[in-house]
Amino acid sequence: IYLHALTGQPSTQTLKFQGTIYGQRVIILVDTGSSHNIIYLNLKLVPTRPFKVMVGNGDYISCTTVCKEVPIQFQTHSFEVPLFVLPIEGTDVVLGLAWLQKLCPVQADFSILTFTFYSISTCHLLTFNFVDPSFPSPTLNLPTHVVHPDLTKLLHEYDQVFQILAGLPPSRPHDHHIHLQPNSSLINVKPYRYPHHQKKAMTRMIKDMLNEGIIRPSNSPFPPQFCWLKKKKDSSWRFCVDYIALNTITIKDKFPIPTIDELLDELGSAKIFSKINLRSSLRDFLGITGFYRRFVHHYARVAAPLTELLKCATFTWNSQAQHAFTELKKKITTAPILQLLDFSKPFVLETDASGVTVGAVLTQDHHPWIFSARSCAHECIVSQSMCKRCMRL
Repeated sequence: IYLHALTGQPSTQTLKFQGTIYGQRVIILVDTGSSHNIIYLNLKLVPTRPFKVMVGNGDYISCTTVCKEVPIQFQTHSFEVPLFVLPIEGTDVVLGLAWLQKLCPVQADFSILTFTFYSISTCHLLTFNFVDPSFPSPTLNLPTHVVHPDLTKLLHEYDQVFQILAGLPPSRPHDHHIHLQPNSSLINVKPYRYPHHQKKAMTRMIKDMLNEGIIRPSNSPFPPQFCWLKKKKDSSWRFCVDYIALNTITIKDKFPIPTIDELLDELGSAKIFSKINLRSSLRDFLGITGFYRRFVHHYARVAAPLTELLKCATFTWNSQAQHAFTELKKKITTAPILQLLDFSKPFVLETDASGVTVGAVLTQDHHPWIFSARSCAHECIVSQSMCKRCMRL
């Protein structure tokens, strides 16, 4: 990065003008002596592989974070630029060769401070070194998210949940035991070489857990299992231990899976339910809506286009799938929604029949609980009203 760009001082190699990022005004320098695009703002940061940047005086500074695809607007032009975070002064953003190379071919006239580039046979002209005198001193502070006072009070009330663990949980009356199969031999798993870039992180995590009392040196006849680190979504490391070999000689705790219909029957008098996060995945969406299928009239018929998509080798979203997706969301969020049963209250069964179909609805407190409809076989189709009444019963 050029030294004048780092300090924000004007020079023959830096061109200055005004722009906006997320609606906030900023000062931007176009620097032909800087290789990367630089920013010094309060934007969302993404960790990047650390690298050193040499400044004009020969010194190096470290860069570890980047802002991905920041939308910048200036003089009727819009760009999305990745910006590395460095402590620059006198300006908010530095656009270097990484940005200029995307605009090739470029023509600059430093005598009149104009900048010309072309895109799809269209000529664009930029005028530099025009900064409004009333423009505030550079430092962009984007609007912060306002936390509701009730949420703040709740977080402070249970602040112990967010405290860093200082050891193991308190001792309970019962200890966890792993029951092994009779006459099983000891597990002996050979160690594997750890990746070099994980060694420092693994050593640090082991020392931290030892100091906090979470783990301790062991003289167990079972040798240590294979350990490794897995990177989480926030780029931090998670310590993992492989117990596959131990699981092969462990007596499994087998128990019957509860019937979902019986569990739902127990929720008749419940008033508060936990929120279920809806995922974008179609399979997860059908899994969640299927959990409530007994409360949706003709659920299988409505969801049929979506379930067919999961059976096809090629996934093609069509108008039928979109209609089924919208209709299914509507049915589980709008009336009439089937409610849970309360066996302490009376039921009302309403029936009806036509020449070819028989239908019924079970209600409680004037609210439907379950619908039922069946088509009659050809030999059962009748036209007499008396026969229809019998079929309803």
